[in-house]
Amino acid sequence: MGLAVAGAPAGRWAEAERRSIGSPRLPPLSGFLDVRLESVMVAGMSGSLLGDAFGHHVWATLRLVDTCLALSPEQLGSAVPGTYGSILETVRHLVGSDTWYLYVMSGNRTSLIDEDHMDLPELRAAMEGNGAAWSRLLAEDIDPDAVFVRRRGDGSETHAPVSIRLAQALHHGTDHRSQICTALTALGVEPPLIDVWDFGEEDGRVVEVPPTSTDRRSPAQPPV
Repeated sequence: MGLAVAGAPAGRWAEAERRSIGSPRLPPLSGFLDVRLESVMVAGMSGSLLGDAFGHHVWATLRLVDTCLALSPEQLGSAVPGTYGSILETVRHLVGSDTWYLYVMSGNRTSLIDEDHMDLPELRAAMEGNGAAWSRLLAEDIDPDAVFVRRRGDGSETHAPVSIRLAQALHHGTDHRSQICTALTALGVEPPLIDVWDFGEEDGRVVEVPPTSTDRRSPAQPPV
């Protein structure tokens, strides 16, 4: 769905919201932002409510891998403290884990990969395939409360509902993409723009409307 903001400063409305909260010099948020629902159509993966979330997840990972393709073997082998490991190890872990989450969530209908022996082009192809598979999965009538059980060889088990497992898949990708971006920055390589706003703008469904005047206040608000 799209949100239109009237009377807000140039830039993303969330930034205006953050500036307005807790500041006695700005009018209340309720009067500062005029938020209107433009459309109830949710674009993305097959119209799913989570389609954009997983669409961004796959898109951002592919953009990051594309940046890493230009790195030397020495750069791919570099790591920074506090992250999973080297850049290549982290990409392998990110894609391999995403493939595993998909395998479990699909009821073993997708294929696993041997990520530890894959190079970046192979990992990119695997992630691209995951995008199509996530799309098919999200198009199904999924019960968010259905519990999946993971049983391990040592007898231990993890019981978690579909909703938690989907949230974990997204969180895991975000976490490790952030680590790779940190490693790139340490190398002096500018990471790609991969936040959700960038995804929406590239897809043509986030549109910035420039201000029509230099007055940053909403017309309905008195001078402060």
